[in-house]
Order: sequence, then structure tokens, then C-alpha cells
Amino acid sequence: MSEIALGLKTDLMFFDFSKNKIEKEDYFVLKTPHNPEFFWGNYLLFKKPPCQGDFEKWTESFQKEFAQIKDINHMTFSWEEIGNEVEIDKFKDADFDFNETIVLMANKDNIHCKYLNPEIVCRRIVTDEDWDNILEFQLNTNERIPEKKFKTYIIKKMKDFRTFSESGLGFWYAAYINNNIISDLGLYWNSEIARYRDIKTQKEYRKKGISQTLIAFAAHDSKQNKFVIQTEEGGMAINMYKSIGFAFKEKIFGLCRYEKSVWDN
Repeated sequence: MSEIALGLKTDLMFFDFSKNKIEKEDYFVLKTPHNPEFFWGNYLLFKKPPCQGDFEKWTESFQKEFAQIKDINHMTFSWEEIGNEVEIDKFKDADFDFNETIVLMANKDNIHCKYLNPEIVCRRIVTDEDWDNILEFQLNTNERIPEKKFKTYIIKKMKDFRTFSESGLGFWYAAYINNNIISDLGLYWNSEIARYRDIKTQKEYRKKGISQTLIAFAAHDSKQNKFVIQTEEGGMAINMYKSIGFAFKEKIFGLCRYEKSVWDN
């Protein structure tokens, strides 16, 4: 890894904010020790893709680096390039999920709304009541994680985003209809780049131009000029992001295994 890829730079940015990034010879240790159930908040970012013989090395490194954090029930790894000699079969055999993430980038001048939804009001999240309502929205729109586990995880995660916002590192935004939140996202930055986080729209309001309206509002509300969005390979949102001015930049890759017996109960 002669130069860190743009998408990974924006991942590392959040650990710079929290001062929980340690660089080792072969990888970065990225920790959110107060939120052990945050899979992508506690992981190793490797400087090269996994090759033959790396399964034991990577898993042992994770166990060593996270041994002091109680309640870690997962292993997560990331890297920036697939390479010709990548070896992930042994990880898959050990029940790791393989993830491909698309990184898209846009300059402010290129971000526009293909369909501006006139029904919604967009604004920053500022007050205690605002943040309480965002947490309630997150809890009510969770579709993937068991409720009890999600509540513990999201309370801690949103508290961190509020701290970042109040430290001048970005903002959380929401779109409203009749004073009810129907979409939200985060936008955080350093001196080089701004990164969108956790773009979400309530299920019954999707495909109405709401996310793209909020994305454009946040970009033009900020003083930043270069923006990054990450999304899953094959995700439904990619075409929308491209339609409002974002272009493919690169892919990054990951492996994650968690104790399903713990998370499913």
C-alpha cells in the first residue's frame, strides 16, 4: 500500500477523530472500545490483500489486538485491492462473509438533484430534541439487526457522531415531512475530503427523490468541495448516486465473521 486509497482514507478519518487508530507494520488497528458490537468500528485494515497462509496470521493478529476489549464477538478485516494472488477461500470456509464496497466521488459543482422533492424540509441536527428524534428514527427503521443488540450499538454510535458534530467535524442531517423525520444521513470531513455516512430513508418514502434531495442539500450546506459515498456492490442506490453527479472511484474489500449464536438471541 504505497498510498492509501481514497475510500480507506475516509474510513481512517473517523478513527483520527476519536484517536483510536494505531499503525503497525502490516495493518492499522482501528478500535471503538466503548462499542464492541460495532463490527466496522473494531477491525484491522491490512495494507495488502490476504494471500496463501494469511488466514492464521490475520486471525491471530485480530485476537492479539482486541484481547483487552470485552464482548468482542466478531472478526473484521479490510483491504483496498483484490490483487491476483488474493486467497479468501479459507476465510469463507471458516464462515467469514466477503464484502465488496463501491467508492464513489463527486465535486460539489457536479452534485445536483435529478428529482428535487418539494414536499420535504432538510436541515441540520442541532438540539437535544433533534438528536433524540434521530435515535428514535434509527431504532424504528432498523431492518437487519436484532432489536436488543441494535439498540445498544446504535445509541453508542450516534453519541459518537454527535460528539464529532459538536467538535466541528461535520453535521448530521434529516429530511422532514410534517415535522416527521423520513430520511437522514451524516456528512463529516477533514481538510481533504468529506464522507457521507449511513444514508437512510424510511421504507414507504423510497424512490421519491428524498435521499438525493438530502444528499445535495448537505453538500451545498457544507463548505467542502470533494465528497465520497460508499455503498455495497450491487446495491440499489448506486445508479441514483451516479445520476446526481457521483462517479466510480475504486473498490475496497472486507471479511467479517460474527458469533451468530450471540447475535441471533
